[in-house]
Amino acid sequence: MFLRVFIPRYNLVESSKVETSRGTLVQHKPYYVYQIEVSIYGTYSRLDKRYSQFLSLHQELRHSYRTPEFPPKKLRNTSHKVLEQRRSGLENYIQYFVRMNPVPQVLLNFLDVPREKLTSTLPDEKPSHQQVAGFLKDPFLIPSSGDRLPDIVSEATMEFFYQES
Repeated sequence: MFLRVFIPRYNLVESSKVETSRGTLVQHKPYYVYQIEVSIYGTYSRLDKRYSQFLSLHQELRHSYRTPEFPPKKLRNTSHKVLEQRRSGLENYIQYFVRMNPVPQVLLNFLDVPREKLTSTLPDEKPSHQQVAGFLKDPFLIPSSGDRLPDIVSEATMEFFYQES
């Protein structure tokens, strides 16, 4: 599978005033977003998601799949340790589903990954390796024959040390 997903960090989004369609200003409380890094066939993208979006994903996935433990909504506090535990839990949760074959479509939608990207390869993609040597049979399992090549290293060593001068 060429899909890799990590959640390396979280960021605090400060409070802001947003104008609604009615023209009134609404004050938003500060909240945390989790930065998700997605790599498909070497193409890299990054997106931010709030915990509530992860929770919605969890609710959709648990209808069709057996899900691992999901980090709790309530936080004791917003210390680095607590937020890091939540980040790690969310990353483990996402990676559990990324390892599935096929990856659930709900998760691909959440990550903004079209399924076609997973099933297709890059048009000019070539293998990263080339066959060096090939054998019809394993040469180490073939019984030794009488016409073996001489051991030139041993012969040269013996000649060097025991040569008559």
